[in-house]
Amino acid sequence: MALADRIATISSRAKEQLPVLNTKERTKNALLLPFLESLGYDIFNVLEVEPEFTVKIDPDREEKIDYAIHRDETPVMIFECAEAGTDLDGYDSEAFFRRFRATEAKIGALTDGINYRFFADLGERTLADSSPLMEFDLLDHGPEDIRGLRQLRKSTFDVDTVLSAACEIRYRAPLSAYLDRQFRAPDEDFVRFLTQQVYEGEAPDWVQERFKSIVRKALQDFAQGLSTQEPSDRQSDSTEENEDSEPNVREEPESNAQEKLESNVQEDEALPGEEEGEEGAEEEPFEKNLAERVVKDFIND
Repeated sequence: MALADRIATISSRAKEQLPVLNTKERTKNALLLPFLESLGYDIFNVLEVEPEFTVKIDPDREEKIDYAIHRDETPVMIFECAEAGTDLDGYDSEAFFRRFRATEAKIGALTDGINYRFFADLGERTLADSSPLMEFDLLDHGPEDIRGLRQLRKSTFDVDTVLSAACEIRYRAPLSAYLDRQFRAPDEDFVRFLTQQVYEGEAPDWVQERFKSIVRKALQDFAQGLSTQEPSDRQSDSTEENEDSEPNVREEPESNAQEKLESNVQEDEALPGEEEGEEGAEEEPFEKNLAERVVKDFIND
């Protein structure tokens, strides 16, 4: 059975059972466990799907996480479940993130069995302010949402790929906004950084002041040069750079990070009983050069 059909079955059952899913345990049994099973995980194998996973918060304190998904005896995803209908915005997310950070898992999900919020640990000081990597609504979803879930299936899950997509979703827009601000009015730190790349010795204040205008004009020259460059020339330049730094890397068409996260799934390995070629052909590998794409966004805008 295809993933979309499995999810549709769970969704249909959820609508029937919602009035009686008034405890956390009922929600886990009726919704979360079938959801994990639809992704290809063996919910009857505690070595793969471990309930009540214990995490050590500090030397004298332990807490429990509802479920941990293991690969090679290492947790790779964790799930914390609330009673169906719980407002996740009002949930004690601080406790969830505390437990999440205490594990080796890089993907954590907070859910009420209906709404799923997936987070990625990118090594930041705090996770509590992080936006979800992906959200999924069991009762209100479309084909793109299903494609996003497919990235988390047992047969296709790759933590490096998911983290790369999460990193782009998290940082690409802020970096583009930063470059736009510097293009319009370079700040002192940005000017100082660029000055150090070309000025020999320590630049005095009067040099720094003059470099503000120089940096602004240089950015304009750079943008104008790329905007007038033929597409074939850009492709050639990019190819030469890749040959020097990372062989056999293909440049993919521009698309936003969320689309890449949702569609970057290898189709040559299906779930047991799932038809081959489900929902399209094999996608190109995820390109990790975030800085290059940010610059292209800045130029194209």
